[in-house]
Amino acid sequence: VPDVPRDSEKTDTTTVSVVEDKIKKYCEKTPSDILFLIDSSSSIWPLHFRDIVQFTLKVIDLFDVSPNKTRIGVTLYSDDVKPVLHLDNQLNSKELKNTISNIHQLKGGTETGKALKHARENEFNENYSRKTAASKVIILLTDGQSIRPEDTLTEAKKLKEENITVFVIGIGNRTDREELKTIASSARHQYNLQDYNALSTIKNMLVVKTCTVHFQFQDSANDDSEETCWDTPRDVMFVYDSPAIGIHRSKIIRKAITEMYKLMLIGSNKTRAGVLSHYCPTDVDTGIQDFQNEQSFLQSVKRQPNDGLRRLLRVLRTRSFPREEHIKKPVKKVGIIFLDREEHDSRDVIEEARRTALTSRLFVITIGNRVASHAVESLCSDFKHRCVFHVSQYNSLVQYVPDIMDMVCYS
Repeated sequence: VPDVPRDSEKTDTTTVSVVEDKIKKYCEKTPSDILFLIDSSSSIWPLHFRDIVQFTLKVIDLFDVSPNKTRIGVTLYSDDVKPVLHLDNQLNSKELKNTISNIHQLKGGTETGKALKHARENEFNENYSRKTAASKVIILLTDGQSIRPEDTLTEAKKLKEENITVFVIGIGNRTDREELKTIASSARHQYNLQDYNALSTIKNMLVVKTCTVHFQFQDSANDDSEETCWDTPRDVMFVYDSPAIGIHRSKIIRKAITEMYKLMLIGSNKTRAGVLSHYCPTDVDTGIQDFQNEQSFLQSVKRQPNDGLRRLLRVLRTRSFPREEHIKKPVKKVGIIFLDREEHDSRDVIEEARRTALTSRLFVITIGNRVASHAVESLCSDFKHRCVFHVSQYNSLVQYVPDIMDMVCYS
């Protein structure tokens, strides 16, 4: 899978073009049938509906559309279901996009269950099947809750039984996240966005995930066991320098860690987790009575530590992971480091990270644009494999939790 950077506010046109070319090249050999199910109910403002249409067009741009490669279908739904393009259409990419550009909003309620049923019975059936093997994918976009949640749940289960992968994109604060969770094929197939502007931030990753559906299905078909990645015993430590990052941003990181924890199988024989965020040695603190003169005060100030991350990594290496004398099966040791700036003592930090990497697998989550790439590469255990995940801003961190855990789990 190409190492796809996230969209940032200052990404230039050349960089975007290079990234999209990589994605196109990667996906061109993967045959797929992709059906867009677009909520067209009255709760969506007309301008926002156009945002969804534009997002759909940009996603389609990254696929090699043809009858033998990627086939695209589009269906609108509200109280009723209106097919715009069936999967077996013979349009080329330009004709396809022209048709989608001219669609109009239906208005009405949100019959998500009816839309899923239509997709299963009228799109992914024998009439629209192809000779060569291809992944079956639904990308559902909605801003609200379905009118009949029981029907939605029933239809979602039937899609999973027929190995149809469903990506769900919930937009705004009126969605029911639990309902979206039941529709999506798994947690990594669900996106919860704050607003329509956030659609652009998931485009690249959504396309790459869609291209890998075929291989994920093949792997699961060849594996008779029910074991998942997180069934392998792991000790996971989350590391961030809370005093340096600040209170508000530390809260966001803790929220992300909470969501990561939920995705892991926690148990005595599975994965154990811990957090290392604050290292404040008391031996460098001094009281008022300790200052005898100006010189002693200034020397005390100079002794105050500003190497928090290096100290945290040392604690991670020496004291965080339990000893394994009584453990029959080796436990993988994993450290997940959050960074939002370059450390002033980067050489010492890198050296400590290298020592830690001798016995543990280190991953780095970078947030914002203040972290130098060379520093991140040096912190990684093995940069040949993916061990860095970049998030453009703190507000997007929780949104990318499933992708981060995929990297940790399968790397």
